[in-house]
Amino acid sequence: MTMTTDITDEELTAYLDGEADTALRARIDQTLTSDPEVAARLDALSIDTSSLKAEFDGLLMTAPNNLVPAANDRSPPRAFGGAIVASMILGLTMGYTIFSPSTPAKPGWTQYVAAYQALYVSETLNTVSPSEPSELIRLSEVIGRDLNPATEIDTLNFKRGQVLGFNGKPLIQLAYLTEDGKPVALCVIRNGSPQQDIEHRELEGMQAASWSDGTFSYLLIGGADADLIAETATKFKARL
Repeated sequence: MTMTTDITDEELTAYLDGEADTALRARIDQTLTSDPEVAARLDALSIDTSSLKAEFDGLLMTAPNNLVPAANDRSPPRAFGGAIVASMILGLTMGYTIFSPSTPAKPGWTQYVAAYQALYVSETLNTVSPSEPSELIRLSEVIGRDLNPATEIDTLNFKRGQVLGFNGKPLIQLAYLTEDGKPVALCVIRNGSPQQDIEHRELEGMQAASWSDGTFSYLLIGGADADLIAETATKFKARL
């Protein structure tokens, strides 16, 4: 296919993943209104993750809690059960990528996180005891960033932290409940993305805010309260 623009597939993928900077997003938005070929390429690169939610809805409630974690992950059993579901989601999405006739690019980490977070309900966390201080120390050592300030946000009730992974890099998930019992997660990955201010969007029907400090990238996601997510993202950005 002959390109009619200098926008690459890599840039379109970054746009879909929410990892494009403000200037690139503006350029792609403008191009989409005038170039049908770019719009078609963007559509080809998109992956519908909503089917993952339908496929795994409720699995967190039935995931076995008596499995023994791997030696290098001493997370609580509930957290380990959640990680199993995340692995299943990753496998299905990767399978779609491999066998799709157009072989689209793999989705970015924010899409995986959104698909995983879409499985959470209030009952997933409301019986979980908050992680012990020693567990927060371990998670901080894994990611290379002090995470304790992230447990002291007055608009959210911290419940637990766990280690996930993406492309061989640790991805920390900190899980919270809002005052009215809605699950929210802050995810942190060390990927060296360019510095980016807070951007607000909707992922898997949930409100989300993402930003990067040039070393770590962050995604806050959950619920439908855009004002709460915006306010809390500002607090997290100031603390971390």
